[in-house]
Amino acid sequence: MRCPECGAPGYRRKTKTPEWRCTRPYPRCGFEWDDAILELLEEEERRLNDQTELEAFRLEADGRKRQLRSEQEVRHRKEKNKQRGGWFATVAFFIGLFIGRQLTDSASGSLLGGILFGFAAYWLGDHWDDLRS
Repeated sequence: MRCPECGAPGYRRKTKTPEWRCTRPYPRCGFEWDDAILELLEEEERRLNDQTELEAFRLEADGRKRQLRSEQEVRHRKEKNKQRGGWFATVAFFIGLFIGRQLTDSASGSLLGGILFGFAAYWLGDHWDDLRS
């Protein structure tokens, strides 16, 4: 069995307590242990490894939650921009109809003005956050 302190081979003493002793010659370790102590050390190491693994899982899960939350925020902002663009386009279409009618005195000019104003307003509403920053 190997020494839990230095890893050198140990020898078993059948009649003495503790049962095992390290045989490392230089620098002399001299560590003595029983099988029960070794089992406790191994159990503590396993528990520490489990805690480390759980902490890594928790950090990974937190990272995924943060990423999911940021993706949801981006999706919500895009949907909000589309709604804003739709409202801007609707209002601008009617304003464009009025301005086109005043400038051209024709239905086709009015319709063209409404479409152009509506498209420009939709683009403005869709890119509102990008333009503000």
